[in-house]
Amino acid sequence: MATNPLSRVFYGWWIVAAGGAIVLIANGTLWYGFSVLFDPIMQEFGWTTMATAAAFSLRSEVSAFGAPITGWLADRVGARRTMLLGVYITIWGFIAFSQMDSLLTFYLAFTLIAIASTATGNQVSMVAVSWWFVRKRSRALSFLTVGAGLSGFTVPLFAMLVTGSGWRTALLVWALIITITCIPLCLIVRNKPEDYGLLPDGDAPPPAAALRGAGGAVKLKVHREPSLTVGQALRNRTFWYLAVAMVMHGIGSSPAVALLVPALLKSGIDVSSATLAVSAIPLISLPGRVAIGWLGDTHDKRKLLAGCLLLEGLGILLIAATTTPWMLVPALLLFAPPFGGLIPIRPAVQAEVFGVESIGTIQGLTNTVATFGGFVGPLLVGWLVDVTGSYQIGFAIVGICVLLGMPFAMLIPKRVQPVSAVRVTGTPGD
Repeated sequence: MATNPLSRVFYGWWIVAAGGAIVLIANGTLWYGFSVLFDPIMQEFGWTTMATAAAFSLRSEVSAFGAPITGWLADRVGARRTMLLGVYITIWGFIAFSQMDSLLTFYLAFTLIAIASTATGNQVSMVAVSWWFVRKRSRALSFLTVGAGLSGFTVPLFAMLVTGSGWRTALLVWALIITITCIPLCLIVRNKPEDYGLLPDGDAPPPAAALRGAGGAVKLKVHREPSLTVGQALRNRTFWYLAVAMVMHGIGSSPAVALLVPALLKSGIDVSSATLAVSAIPLISLPGRVAIGWLGDTHDKRKLLAGCLLLEGLGILLIAATTTPWMLVPALLLFAPPFGGLIPIRPAVQAEVFGVESIGTIQGLTNTVATFGGFVGPLLVGWLVDVTGSYQIGFAIVGICVLLGMPFAMLIPKRVQPVSAVRVTGTPGD
């Protein structure tokens, strides 16, 4: 693949595009669309708010345990095979979800989807992108996360399917869409660029004569920035500072997305405005995803991380106080961009601090800790709704939790190890 028909565009960017599309179709739609399913499912079965919200919490906690395994698979067998496995499981998860008839089967279906989400979400795509980019890594990761941001276009379609054909049919239709689109997209993904005669960032390889071992066929060998082992990363305080900061982020962002529609309906906002609001979150997050990711290549990443937590927390507090549609505008403008910006800046910090040799496993372990927040947040808000009859108290509490993550972000060292330019040598080919 040293020469491909689209050689004018560095192949790493095609991996970014494919990964983003997979996240959009197989992962992002249900992440944001769950809020649309919430009331229809709760009303059909007569479950409590907390029992229904527990499925979203279960998704986060199962993802926590699956993330290290998925990361390990990405490091060992490659991103493409891992993502294909995730797509297959996602398809069957959607089918199982459409056929569920009890709280137990509801949870089991979500467990299946949660396991798959660690492979179809950003985690594995980010491993592949981290290998293909060094100097432009942060901006490449930001473009990758645009895929989930574009869920704002697919959620209304999903909502139309739910309204017009029922939630069971909508899930089956989406399973078919995932099958048709995501399996071919997985085949675009590749592992290390040097395996195909390419260098990270699209840099031109040196002439063969300049490489050590020249004289026959030469295989590129790229020497990247120093990397920590998994054990070294776990013993590094930076790992835990970052993980705790993301726990606080999850406590607030998960209920803010998953329970936004029922919360707004409870506040007296009409269903069309509420659906539009949850659809707008990923779209409004797009500028944050791109801008924060781009700035991460040239600015202090920990300050960007802390700034995102500040604005996101304030946005959730404003959502808690929202009682009219016009109040949604400033609330979402405050919440969504930093919510999106946190997605690329976290793995950029990890790659800079820990290197990329074990980035999949380390990222998975970080997610294991971080998704605890995604588990607690919806349960806490759901319980408070059942007790008080209001979403406002719960949203206010989780918004404060996000603000408490800021000090941990600032405790992260500016740089544990430098990001150096890659060096290239050659070894004789077979």
